[in-house]
Amino acid sequence: MRNKPPETTHWPSELSLTADGDGWNIFEVASSILNKEGDRPFQLQKIDNAGGIGRSPFDASSFETDQDAQLHVLKRAGQGYALHKLALEFLRRESPREYEEIIALRTCS
Repeated sequence: MRNKPPETTHWPSELSLTADGDGWNIFEVASSILNKEGDRPFQLQKIDNAGGIGRSPFDASSFETDQDAQLHVLKRAGQGYALHKLALEFLRRESPREYEEIIALRTCS
């Protein structure tokens, strides 16, 4: 796994597959109402349909809400997990409003 996210405007497929197995992913949602200012084209969301993935104890059934998945990624990044750190770095660069809202969860949890 890479030490920093690649310079791209897409969440890389190899990271996406791993995130799927963890019950969450980063989705391109440029047409979302949440992106009306153009600063939130990507969102970190829980996997709504696990589709039999279940490769980790954090599969889709573990997260009731997107915020639960976001808190999981935030916690894991803080523990040094590369995938989760890469996800936050990608969002910081490509979807700053999403990143800011996830980081703000630190004060809520």
